[in-house]
Amino acid sequence: MNSLLTAIAVVLACGSASLGAVLKVPEDHKTIPEAVAAAAAGDTILIAPGTYTLDSLQVAKKLVMASNHINSQDDGDIDNTIIKPSPKARKQWFDLRATAGDTKIIGLTILGNEPLAGHPQQLFGDTSLQVFQGQGSVEL
Repeated sequence: MNSLLTAIAVVLACGSASLGAVLKVPEDHKTIPEAVAAAAAGDTILIAPGTYTLDSLQVAKKLVMASNHINSQDDGDIDNTIIKPSPKARKQWFDLRATAGDTKIIGLTILGNEPLAGHPQQLFGDTSLQVFQGQGSVEL
């Protein structure tokens, strides 16, 4: 039942009639990079509340990455689902490749990502970023 509600919430939030799989972090996959690697284009990665510290994250396919805010509409889920760089991460540790066009970030707090030198418009790499649920934040 919970998976069905998650799928319905993803459709409502993304406005898409096609459903991919829902991969849960850390329930199904221990880390966000593991979930991204296992996901197929069109899948949703549902990230449980917590702070996730990563060396890098590269997304090369269209995905939905979301906190439980997609289901709850509780702003606390945004504040409590944080993705941030480790001390050894590059300045641009979160990279959306051109092949990740239309990737959606919903209800996550993402900290510490910087654009590559000479490309200030490419904060997250080769593609544009769509951030949904205006209460979420992307902090530099």
